[in-house]
Amino acid sequence: MLNQERGKPRDFTADLQFLRRHTEVVLLEGDGGERVAVTPRWQGKTMTSAVGRDDSPGFGWLNHDFIASGRVDHQANLHGGEDRFWIGPEGGQFAFYFEPGRPYDFRFWRCPELIDRQSFEVLEQTSKAIRLATEGRLRNHRGAEFEMRLEREVKILERPLIRNWLKELLPTHDLAEAVEAVGHESRNQLGNVGERDWLPETGLPCIWNLGMFRPTPRTVMLLPFAPAADAGQRSAVNCDYFGPLSDQRLRIDSERGLALFVGDGQYRSKLGVGFQRARNLLGSWTPEEQRLTLVQFNLPREVSQGYCCNLWQEQTEPLSGDVVNVYNDGPNESGGILGPFYELETLSPALALRPGQKYEHRHCTLHFLAPREHLEGVASGLFGISLKAVEQAFS
Repeated sequence: MLNQERGKPRDFTADLQFLRRHTEVVLLEGDGGERVAVTPRWQGKTMTSAVGRDDSPGFGWLNHDFIASGRVDHQANLHGGEDRFWIGPEGGQFAFYFEPGRPYDFRFWRCPELIDRQSFEVLEQTSKAIRLATEGRLRNHRGAEFEMRLEREVKILERPLIRNWLKELLPTHDLAEAVEAVGHESRNQLGNVGERDWLPETGLPCIWNLGMFRPTPRTVMLLPFAPAADAGQRSAVNCDYFGPLSDQRLRIDSERGLALFVGDGQYRSKLGVGFQRARNLLGSWTPEEQRLTLVQFNLPREVSQGYCCNLWQEQTEPLSGDVVNVYNDGPNESGGILGPFYELETLSPALALRPGQKYEHRHCTLHFLAPREHLEGVASGLFGISLKAVEQAFS
């Protein structure tokens, strides 16, 4: 049973009232009426957001049936939300999601309590931002233990700031008055509060931000990548997560440097781009809602260790993983379905931290709501493709 009608826009106010019946909600509000809902007891997740008008839809996918049940799931409490703070890697010999001795099978996949069931403490709060933290231990598939401190700050991004951000990226483009906008940024810190160094030979963690959004039959995710540095460089897009994809679900344009990936919530699949080819931007276009969603993050110029590999298998190169991922939900090996939803994900480098050290990963989500013609300049300027062409790619 699906927990809500697939693709049907949800009213933000109704979702806010629903959330408040089941957990504490901190509402961040902009001067233009923009709103962002954050849940401290649910690991500081950014659940949903809205533009300035009273009847704005909510943009985050919420797992209404699960939330309403009030139950605790010891495999994973997938409440939903536009931005959550997880720790990688998910798969491989250094995975945090498979206990020692367990096979890499969905039946044995478990989200660690620290990032799934443990509340975050509110450290500081204003009308436009909230800062939270928690501490605990994680054990990886090899049995190594890590003492961690997680800190997270979420702030609302209002229209003037979004307009300036867009102007920096596209100097000749201005945000049209017809375009409604809202955004939020999370600053996620992972710190080593133990007594030993985190070393590659025992596994390294990373920060992993995931945003869950409503799928629709015509949603398309946009995953850009940089040109190859040389002819021998590996393929830009990693499609190895859950098996091959047909051209009815995935189109890769090497000349443009862009992968188009269907986000309909009907077929479980995932893509990624590694460090050598990644850009610090990804997004999605939902024609039914006339909504362009963008995610930007801090992509370092150099990395000392690499990126954690999330593939569900023993790995010969555990630090050759992806920087960004896009995921489409669908039936898993057991026949069940988690959502449906689609996800836009970003990751930090693998973190070889000494005691007392910490690292910050920034993850920014922006929503633009307007008839397509008012957003074509944004899409073509950032991704090199028109939204009309995105729609036609799978028609």
